[in-house]
Amino acid sequence: MPVTFIPLPSKFGKAKITIAARISSPRNHQADRPDPAHETMLFLHPVWADGGFFYPQFEDPILYEHYNLVALDLPGHGQTTVRGSVGTYTYDKLVDHLAAALKVLKLETVHVVGMSCGAICGFHLAAKHPDRVASLLTFGFRAGADGADMKESYGECRDLMVESLKNKDSASLDQVTTAMFEFGFGPAYARRFADFKDECMAQARSWSKGGSKEIEQRAHMIWNPPISRPTPGDEDLKAIRCPWLSVQDEDNVADVTAMMDQHNAVRAPSVPAGRCMVFAHSPLWMTLAHADRTNRLMARFIRQRNTTMLSPILGPMTAAPPSPALKTPSTAVSFDLGPPQSKHVGWADNNDNDDDGQLVQLAAW
Repeated sequence: MPVTFIPLPSKFGKAKITIAARISSPRNHQADRPDPAHETMLFLHPVWADGGFFYPQFEDPILYEHYNLVALDLPGHGQTTVRGSVGTYTYDKLVDHLAAALKVLKLETVHVVGMSCGAICGFHLAAKHPDRVASLLTFGFRAGADGADMKESYGECRDLMVESLKNKDSASLDQVTTAMFEFGFGPAYARRFADFKDECMAQARSWSKGGSKEIEQRAHMIWNPPISRPTPGDEDLKAIRCPWLSVQDEDNVADVTAMMDQHNAVRAPSVPAGRCMVFAHSPLWMTLAHADRTNRLMARFIRQRNTTMLSPILGPMTAAPPSPALKTPSTAVSFDLGPPQSKHVGWADNNDNDDDGQLVQLAAW
């Protein structure tokens, strides 16, 4: 699937950020922009992955026949590029960049689907830009700030990433990818998705082409948001005005349930009650491991706009490992993890201070 590039407006200071996006519409599964006649699902991937993480959703007719599907490479990840300094990078800055990308794409509202750190991005997008989010579906959400051990692990991954990219040490860099896949799947599932893992390794190795400062900033943009994230407060929970469903593996259930209870206590009466569900015996990266069930859940939740009558989709169940023959992004929808070769969506307004940009087709890179 071609990758569309979305240059953000210059209001973000010296940094020039171009977001990479994979876009499908019901009329065109290799679209360069969403179809305004249909609602849009925005997919936000976990740390170290990219928009290709959601290939099982892009190939499922229960989703692509009814919605625009937009999967972004979060800043620092995949083929998204940053030229110039962004300063200290946090989830607060990240969601402002996401909101700007939605504006370029002329998306008034989206249904947000986030996985792990992408779920945290979706939460903060809904809290800071509530008018942009029609519904929020989080998978593997983490309610509070990570503990010291987890932050230390993030820091070790960051430092190993920087050192191995500067030294062009692919074997050491591959250790980060391996660690992230085992974190998301566990060893058994990670083996099942070995082809996808290899493609993610190739993407990470391509980052070595940057200079030292670019490598250091990329690492900072990937790892600092989860390291620096504070525990959300009541004001964040109260700011969310859309239906919210959080689907958890069997870790962090108590914390997320407590947060959802607090959200329901402080939400406005007009906001539907949020809900936390448990997907028993599933790995963290359940949208990949069990796409059949999670995709049906997504479709029903968006259609209903509430959290009732959803439990039969997920359980009770014992999740069996997927078939070894499961398609990878390349075999399923031809996601391109190589150099950018696709269309460029940009701003046609010469006034750098004007936020009313227009979509235009620019030359391919």
